[in-house]
Amino acid sequence: MAVDTVAGAYGLRIAGAADTEWLAVEAAGHWPALELSLDGERTEVDAGRLRATVARGTGLAELVHPTLSRLALSVALAQGRDALHAGALLGSAGAWAVVGTKEAGKSTVLAACARAGIEVMTDDALFIDRDSCLAGPRCIDLRPAPDALIAGTTPVRPLTPRHRLTLAPVVGEAPLTGLLFLDWGEGPALEPLGPSASTDRLLQRRATDRLPRDPQVLMDLAGLPAYLLRRPRDWQALDPTVELVRGLLD
Repeated sequence: MAVDTVAGAYGLRIAGAADTEWLAVEAAGHWPALELSLDGERTEVDAGRLRATVARGTGLAELVHPTLSRLALSVALAQGRDALHAGALLGSAGAWAVVGTKEAGKSTVLAACARAGIEVMTDDALFIDRDSCLAGPRCIDLRPAPDALIAGTTPVRPLTPRHRLTLAPVVGEAPLTGLLFLDWGEGPALEPLGPSASTDRLLQRRATDRLPRDPQVLMDLAGLPAYLLRRPRDWQALDPTVELVRGLLD
């Protein structure tokens, strides 16, 4: 049976933007619509009325990421949802958040997983609705990487050049079932983390990103199964890293 696909991300249907494969989620027709106006003096959002103005000259690539995540965050917080600076992968029982510092290689790991056939829920911003993860735009922006990883990508964001990997449509919502923290070191290897260690790492992210805003959301996240994924700074370690992740998701 065919599944309806809508232009949306982060729990919102997006109205007013050009058609793009970067906004394509399944089973999300019930999401509220955010109406965009693309010819404003500046970018701003009226969260209550679900209307946003985007500064004129903002291209589609920049609108999809990173502008849309900033608009959606204002709406999410106003509506009682929360977020985490993280990506997410879809496993057999639900979504696993992929959490790391700015230089932890999060997008690289997500892109390698996508290339290996693992579904990516979101790359840079994980929006949380109660115990569910909400799908983000269908793309991952990569810094310079091996040809095998960036083959077929689209150059975007010329001021901070990136290669954009397009992802297939994905289900709009999935239960959030675990946390995968990234770190550099020997390996690749997976190490289970208890709630205390998970809380410490989430608090470190919150100190930097101010997310999640709600302390109860942070504590709920800390209660999920959590693992630390260590791997060396070596492109050759990507394939075995992906296989470790696949085993965890399955």
